[in-house]
Amino acid sequence: MKVAGIHSTKCGLIQIISIGLFFIVGAGSALAESSFLSKCPRGVKLGLDLSSMYGEARDSVKTSPSLVPTVGAFVTFPLHERFEMQAELLFTVKGVKQEFTGDLLGGSMAFSESGYLLYAELPVLFRFPFPGKGVRRTVVYTGPYGALNMWSHTRGEYEVEGTTASSGGSFSGSIGNVNRLDFGIIAGFDHRFSWGEKALVLDLRYTYGLRQVFSDLEDRFDVPDGDIPYVYSYSDQAKGFKNASISLTLSMPLKP
Repeated sequence: MKVAGIHSTKCGLIQIISIGLFFIVGAGSALAESSFLSKCPRGVKLGLDLSSMYGEARDSVKTSPSLVPTVGAFVTFPLHERFEMQAELLFTVKGVKQEFTGDLLGGSMAFSESGYLLYAELPVLFRFPFPGKGVRRTVVYTGPYGALNMWSHTRGEYEVEGTTASSGGSFSGSIGNVNRLDFGIIAGFDHRFSWGEKALVLDLRYTYGLRQVFSDLEDRFDVPDGDIPYVYSYSDQAKGFKNASISLTLSMPLKP
């Protein structure tokens, strides 16, 4: 019953977000009749995130960023010649790769782990355009974002060397101590240019999370059955970890 409930919730979220994407991109004929909304550029975007996490960790933990995809849609509201707002709906993956070594019962333990978390992210950006020439235009922007974690997974390998025997293996599964909600701030710039008869926008941004990604665990067995705490049984190493990423995306406006 518990698994069915979780599955139903995730399916509902996917349907809601799909409707939101359709609304942003399609806008509908009723919106097109509005003199204001008909001038609002909207479109789709696709790119890559160099995703990592920052926070407290033992000195023996080495982290490295992950290269992950992001895709979504946007609508821009021109409010002034030098000021506009942009709302976005993005599906973006966050994550980090980690390696750990330490002492264990007179021997040593080493493992590597890669965690990936899929978010539905909702940025609201305040944009400040510079004067452009023709279709070319550069904009700097900043603003907050909120995000909902929809899926999380980790996989890795471990090796234990004891005084009398050694062992090793691998593990994978859902992460059981991820906070569902995330939020933070975004800053960046984009540049619009022409490609043949199309207008494209190249966007570079930095996303800085303000909420702890993983909940604190007193015991690794506190997570639901079948799930894995991050970082594996050494959950204290995830203390204070927050999302951070550098994103490079290419956008295609569908309205002016």
